Amino acid sequence: MVTENVDVYTISGNSYNLSGVKNSLKETISFGKGFQYGGTFGCIVSDHLSLELGISYLKGKEYEEKFTQRFANYSNEYSQIYNSQMLRLMPVVKLSVGNAVKPYLKTGIVIGIGSKISVQETFNVRDQNNYAVYQLSEFELSGRISVGFVTGIGISLDTDEHWGFFSEINVITQSWAPARLSYTKFNVNGRDAMSDIPYNLKENVFVDTYSSSVDNSNIETSSEKLKKYFPFSSIGFNLGLFYKF
Repeated sequence: MVTENVDVYTISGNSYNLSGVKNSLKETISFGKGFQYGGTFGCIVSDHLSLELGISYLKGKEYEEKFTQRFANYSNEYSQIYNSQMLRLMPVVKLSVGNAVKPYLKTGIVIGIGSKISVQETFNVRDQNNYAVYQLSEFELSGRISVGFVTGIGISLDTDEHWGFFSEINVITQSWAPARLSYTKFNVNGRDAMSDIPYNLKENVFVDTYSSSVDNSNIETSSEKLKKYFPFSSIGFNLGLFYKF
């Protein structure tokens, strides 16, 4: 076994490594870091109060973690590459002061939908018979809506009756608990081994409560695991232009 966070299963005489995102990387990073693209629709209630709905797509920063276990004549090598994405809806209340130049403060909620974390794993190890094994697998975490909070402070500048620019700093506090984990690729030494892996190992569902008496040995149904939360919080800088009808 390459690391204590990876389970090794013997299936039809062959050993397969499946981590199911048990690695500690998820606890030390935020998947909310990266680039966010989108736009905002607003309604002016008064000179200093407006309501806005922001729609944005988050493309998370790619993270990689590697682990090497060295022995006298060889080394076991393990790596995970994480990619994340999320579609965000952000209804907020915006308070501003001034006329052409307007400092403002806004606050509201963040609703994350279509969230996904994709993970690529590689194992370059020796099996129980001391044969070299290269395993490449990919799986996805998906499902469930995430709700968080957003607060921003910025300044807008009217250039004419309709157009203007804005810049702001915002803070998003958010976490996400996926509904399921699904393996989408499993190669061993260049061979497609997806058909070798039982369904209960390829498909996991996350639940609120879990009992050790639950039978996860039925290979025809998804295994149950305790719900996990992944951080999507971030501090960001936004720059753009706006148009007033």
